[in-house]
Amino acid sequence: MLLKALYKYATDRQLLAGLPFQRRTVHLLISLNAEGSPQGGGFHPLTTPVVIKGKSKEEPGLDVYLPRFPGENNGGRAYYLAESFHTVFGVRLAAGETLPREPLDRSDRNPVGAYQHFWQRIAEAFARTSDLRLRALLNFRERYLCARFVSGVRPVSSGGTWALGLGSLVPSDERVVAFDWLRWLPNERARNRDPEWHGLLATGSWVPLKKLNVCGFEVAGVRLHLGAGDLPFSTDDRIWKDWAAAYTREAFADPTEDEDGGNESRETICLVTGSVGEPVARSHKPKILGVPGLASGGYVVSFAKEAPSFSSFGFEMGSNAPVSEEAAAGYALALNELLASNDTSFGVGGVKFCFWSQKQPKAVGLKFSQLAVANPKAVADFLKEPFSGIDMALALAEQFISVALSANSGRVVIREWIQVTLTDAIQNFAAWFRDLEIVSLGGSANEESIGPYSLFRLAAAAVRDSSELDRVSEVITGLYRAALEKLPVPIAFLGPILAEFHSALVTNTEKNPKYPFNQSRFAIIKLILTRTLAEGDLMPNVYLATATPDQAYNLGRLLAIFANLQKKAHDGKLEGPGVVQRYYAAAASSPLTVFPTLFNLHHHHLRKLEQGGPSGVRKSDGFRARIGDVLKRIPQDVDGNPQFKDVLGMKEQARFALGFYQQHAYDRIASQVRNLINVATKARKSGKSVDADVALSQASQLVTENDYPDLTRLVADLTRVPQS
Repeated sequence: MLLKALYKYATDRQLLAGLPFQRRTVHLLISLNAEGSPQGGGFHPLTTPVVIKGKSKEEPGLDVYLPRFPGENNGGRAYYLAESFHTVFGVRLAAGETLPREPLDRSDRNPVGAYQHFWQRIAEAFARTSDLRLRALLNFRERYLCARFVSGVRPVSSGGTWALGLGSLVPSDERVVAFDWLRWLPNERARNRDPEWHGLLATGSWVPLKKLNVCGFEVAGVRLHLGAGDLPFSTDDRIWKDWAAAYTREAFADPTEDEDGGNESRETICLVTGSVGEPVARSHKPKILGVPGLASGGYVVSFAKEAPSFSSFGFEMGSNAPVSEEAAAGYALALNELLASNDTSFGVGGVKFCFWSQKQPKAVGLKFSQLAVANPKAVADFLKEPFSGIDMALALAEQFISVALSANSGRVVIREWIQVTLTDAIQNFAAWFRDLEIVSLGGSANEESIGPYSLFRLAAAAVRDSSELDRVSEVITGLYRAALEKLPVPIAFLGPILAEFHSALVTNTEKNPKYPFNQSRFAIIKLILTRTLAEGDLMPNVYLATATPDQAYNLGRLLAIFANLQKKAHDGKLEGPGVVQRYYAAAASSPLTVFPTLFNLHHHHLRKLEQGGPSGVRKSDGFRARIGDVLKRIPQDVDGNPQFKDVLGMKEQARFALGFYQQHAYDRIASQVRNLINVATKARKSGKSVDADVALSQASQLVTENDYPDLTRLVADLTRVPQS
C-alpha cells in the first residue's frame, strides 16, 4: 500500500518531528539589535553557492527551515517570522505607497490582512513566550512602521505580556509608515525602466526586490530560522517549542471555513497504520507541493463536504476513509521531501516522478535520477557497473518504490506506483538503456545537458513541440513503467512518432530546423521494436545492419542512399524538395507505388554524377556498388527485378525508418573517415608525417567509437602501410 510505504519513509527519517517546519527560501535578512533597532545600514542578501558547468557562482536566496503554514493560505494570512517584503513592511506591491489601516477596496483585502496577520502572529507568540527576540521584532514595527498612532495610544509591554490592540498600531494618517530601506525607483536594469520597489543593501546599493522577495530577521546576531541540522527542532528554544504547539492547534484542531460543521473527529481504525483510537484527520494536511499544475499544492486524499457522493452512512470528510492525523501528515511530509530533491524526483511534462529505497536512499537516488538526465557518458558508466555503490546483499531483499504524480482539478493524481526489488529495478534499468542505445547522427552530446535517452526526450519524440507534453501524460507514465518493470512499449506508440518524423523531414529548413534525425526518436523506435519482437523480425542493432534480409529495413537504407546520391549529383545545391520530401511517406507505407519511380530517378542522378569527370565516375561507381549490395538482399523475380511489397505495416514502417536513419549515420561517419584517410595519404606523399599521423589518429578514434567493420579495416590497412 502506497500510503503505508510513505508513512514508513516519514517515520524512518523522523519527518513528523519536524512537521511544524518546512524548507523555505529567504533572500534578505533584516538585522536588529536586542532593542529592535535596524543595524548594518541595509538588508543583508542571502545566497547559495552553486556550480554550473564547472564554474562557481552565488545564487540569490538561502534554503532554511521556517515555520510551516498550518492549513491553507487562501489569502489575507501570512507565514510566521519570514514573508515577502511587501507583507512585512506593509506596502502595495504594484504601487509606490504603503498600505492603509483598513482595506479601501477589494484589492486591499488580502494585502492588508496579510500585513496585519504577520505581525499579529508575532505579537501572540510574544504574549505566550515573553521571548526577548520577539519583543525586538515588535519594537521594530512600533518604531519604524507605526511611528505615529491614532489618539496617541501606543502598545505597551508590561509584566511579560504585550497589549495587542492592532487598531492602535497604525499611523495617524491611517497608513503604514514607509521604511527607510525601501524606495519606489525606476528599474535601470529593465528595458522600459518602469518603477518598482527597491531595497537598500548593506553595501549601500539599491536593488530591485522583484526576485529578492522573502525577508527574514536576525536579532542580536541570532537568525530566526532553523538550519538543516536543527531538525527535529530544539525543544530548548521557546520560539520553536511554542510554534510546534501552535501549529498542532491550528493545523488539526481548527477546521477551515470549507470544513466547518459536520462530524467531530471519530476514533476508529487507521487504514494506514492499523492503530485504534487515534483522532482521524478530517483533511490530509499538509498540502503536497511540487506537482506540475498545482502552484499552491494539492491533496492526494480529499473530500467535499457538500457533495453527497463523498459521504456514506452519515460520515463526512476524512471519516469516510479514516486515516489518523499522524499518518496523514506523515505520508504528505514524505511526498514533499521526495518531491523537493533532484536526487529522488524529476518531472516530465505534467508528471512528477519520485522514488526511494528504505536502506540505501542516497545511492539509489543518484542512480535512478539518471532517467531525468541520461546523457551518453552517464549511461555508459552505468552500463559498465550498474551495481556500483549498491550493497548487493541489501539489494536482493530491499524494495524499490516509485510513484508518478500529476494534477487534476486541484487534486494530486497517483498515475502509477511501482514496487519491485532493488535488484530487479537496477537490472531492468540497465536493460532499458541497452534497448535504447543507438548510433547518433548528430554531434557529441553535452555531458551536462538532458541526454537523448532521458524520459523527457523520449516522450517528446511523440509530439511536435515539448510544450505539448502535458497532453501525453499516459505515454510518459507508460514509458516509466516499461523502464522499471522491463515491459514492452505498445506498438501504437509508433504511430505518433513516425508521423512527427515525417512531418519534421518535409518541413525541415536551415531557417526553421525541425531536427528530424534526433537520436531520441530512433532510440524509442529501436526499443519498441526490440521489446515487441516476433518470429522472423529484425533484431535491431545499435549500428547499421548490413546483412539483414528484412525488406522494410533495406528499403529504408535504399531511400537514404538515393537521397545522398541526389545531393552529390547536385553538388549539395539541390533547389526545391528532394526525393525524401517528395516520396518518403509513400515509400515507407506502400513501396510498390514509389520505388520504380525512384529507380528511374537514381539512374538519372548517376549519369549526372558521371559528368563530373574521373572523380564523378569514381563516386558513381561507389554508389552503384552500395545500391547493388542492398538490392541483393531484396527478393527478385526471375528476370532479376526487385519485388517490392504493396503495403508495409506499422512495425515495418518503423524498421524502414530505422534503416533510413542508420544508413544516414553510416554515410556520415564513412564520409568523415574517408576524408581523413585522403588527408593522411596526401600528407604522407608530401612528407608531412606528423599531419598524417594526426589525421589517422582522428580516423581511428571515429571507427573506435562506431562499430563499422569495413571502416575499421580501411583505417587499419592504411595504418599498416609503411611511410615512404
